Amino acid sequence: MTVVFLFLDLGTKQWMQTHLVPGQTHQVIAQWLDWTLVHNSGVSFSLLSGHWIIVITLQISVIALLVFIYARSRSSFLLDLGYAMLIGGALGNLVNRAILGYVVDFISFRWWPAIFNVADVEIRVGAVLLLVLYLRNRAETH
Repeated sequence: MTVVFLFLDLGTKQWMQTHLVPGQTHQVIAQWLDWTLVHNSGVSFSLLSGHWIIVITLQISVIALLVFIYARSRSSFLLDLGYAMLIGGALGNLVNRAILGYVVDFISFRWWPAIFNVADVEIRVGAVLLLVLYLRNRAETH
């Protein structure tokens, strides 16, 4: 499942790279959603831009920790899905950063201050799913 999320992210980034130039915007839904291609050398909100070694080291460390925790957890469809989204998204951004030196971002909601990509969505949705599962499990055991 992780591979599906990885390729979904890398495929959308590749598609945007071949159809837009950096800084170009394509309106998807008027006054709401645009595709705007940017190259982000940092992490969320361009934090740590220009600190490639730190960012790559952090990404590899977090991915390794996630794989370790997942390998030690009991399996269920929702748990597998959460980890697959989280790890697949993290790997997608890591592959971009390692090969290109930046992450391809393109999703731009007019009301949101940052431009992001499918991997960012996968990471956030996976993290929320794992948090909900953890809280539900904790409530059931107390």
